[in-house]
Amino acid sequence: RQTYVNHRTIVVDDGSTDGSEALLQGLNEIEHVRQKNGGPSAARNNGMRHAKGDFVAFLDSDDTWAPAFVATLLDILDAEPDAGFVFANWRGVDAAGCETYPNYMAAHPYYSETGAEQRGDWWVLNHQQSRALFLRHSACK
Repeated sequence: RQTYVNHRTIVVDDGSTDGSEALLQGLNEIEHVRQKNGGPSAARNNGMRHAKGDFVAFLDSDDTWAPAFVATLLDILDAEPDAGFVFANWRGVDAAGCETYPNYMAAHPYYSETGAEQRGDWWVLNHQQSRALFLRHSACK
């Protein structure tokens, strides 16, 4: 339900047993890729192998995007031609729809500690700041 309509949707089913395959049957606009359970990284890598566009955005099964999310990301990439990637702030919402935290990045000061510039609801990091943030907080340590 994105306002940006020139996109391709690939669903990588990572060995689920929740009926995802049946749910996707008949949705011709969605490419369904099934794989043996390998975890999020394997699923993302498999999705990348099937991708054909200039940009890729990941959406996990427990997340939702606002309708203009993709359009906004592409607008930012157009405005920042030197950007290698963009990512967005997020808010936590539990299963009942109650907000658990309103602003993830504000709750984690390491974004501003990088020297990132806040533009409205967005943080803009150059490639050195992005690299420093990734190396400092990566789960791959």
